[in-house]
Amino acid sequence: VEVTALTYSKNQDALVIGYNDGNIDLLLNDRQVVNIPGFYSKLLQGDKRILHICIEGNQALISTYFGLLTVDLVAHEINDSYSNIGPNGTAIPVFSSAVVGDSIYIGSDKGIRSAKWSKSVNLNDYLQWHWSFKGSTAQNLCYFDGKLLFEMDSIVYLLNNGITNTYLDRKSTRLNSCHQIISYAVFCLKKK
Repeated sequence: VEVTALTYSKNQDALVIGYNDGNIDLLLNDRQVVNIPGFYSKLLQGDKRILHICIEGNQALISTYFGLLTVDLVAHEINDSYSNIGPNGTAIPVFSSAVVGDSIYIGSDKGIRSAKWSKSVNLNDYLQWHWSFKGSTAQNLCYFDGKLLFEMDSIVYLLNNGITNTYLDRKSTRLNSCHQIISYAVFCLKKK
């Protein structure tokens, strides 16, 4: 078993750990491990690895090839899953996610899709989702200073109010991850 994604929730003092077999662990207060086996135990054909984890309030947004899961970090359980959120209700892989303002963004193999992030919105309804940026595989989505950063084809883009601009063009590197620390974006780059 291999760790494929992890992130820390400061509010819950919890390290959220995702594995290549779809299992999810929470390390609480550096002392207690709580397993959340719902996705791991689900009978699915294909790659169940956890690709990315994003913390939003008391929820962890878990990106997988089967879609997006939400994990309640207080109740220690999977709240919901969103799988058929592609065009015309097709299943799409979710490589990463981020919440910016009142919208949730997901990186897919064809670009960025978004929807309103609200309890009153049924995110299982594919009609709620629309393209924010079409292209190739979008990954490493990250909230930064009220905007969305993401990587596509080794270029880091900034999406702000529906307008996308190049933020960092490094054709010789690949963005491994992006994190916001206080008011700075930290890019972890890897030579190709």
